[in-house]
Amino acid sequence: SPLPCRNCRAETATAERMSRTQRTTDDEVVAFVSQYGNPSNIVAITEPGVFQNMIIVEFDSGNALCELRKILPYTYSCYREKVTYDILELATICADSFGELKTREYLGELKQLAKLTGRDYAEVLTGLMSLLGQSITEQSPTHPDSRKEVMPTVPSTAAQRCQPQPASRCYGYGTQFQR
Repeated sequence: SPLPCRNCRAETATAERMSRTQRTTDDEVVAFVSQYGNPSNIVAITEPGVFQNMIIVEFDSGNALCELRKILPYTYSCYREKVTYDILELATICADSFGELKTREYLGELKQLAKLTGRDYAEVLTGLMSLLGQSITEQSPTHPDSRKEVMPTVPSTAAQRCQPQPASRCYGYGTQFQR
C-alpha cells in the first residue's frame, strides 16, 4: 500500500498535537472551576450550534454555582498554552441566545406585517419604537403607581439567590474555547 504523503503526515501530527493541547487546557480549566464544587458531569460540545466549542460542567450542588457567581464572568488563562476560556453561567448563555432568537423572530413577523399592510418596514419599526418609549415612560420610577408593578416578587440579590442548595443536578457554567 502506498505511504501517506509527507504533508498528510505533518497535518495528522499537528492535529494530534492540537487535540492533546486542547485536552490539557480543558482539564486545566475544569480543575480551576472544581475548586468551587464537585463536577458530576462534564461535556465538551464540538457540534455546530450555539454551544459549539464549549464545555458544560454540571455540579453536584447548587452551592458551587453560587460561589462561582461571585467571580463570573471570568476569563481563565492557561499556564502553559496561550489559550483563554471565558467562564460564564449557562443560564446567561441560554437567556441571551433565547432572547436573540425571539427578537429575530419578532422582527421577521414585523417585516411580514409591513409587507401585508403595504407599509414601509422602517415606518412599522418607528411606530414600535414609539410604543416602547411610551411603555418605558409609564414604568419609570417617577410614576409612584407603577413602582409596584416593576418591583420583583422573588429575591434578586446574589446573597438571597445563593442560600444553601440541596444536592441536585445543577448546570454550572459554559466555557468557550478561544484558540
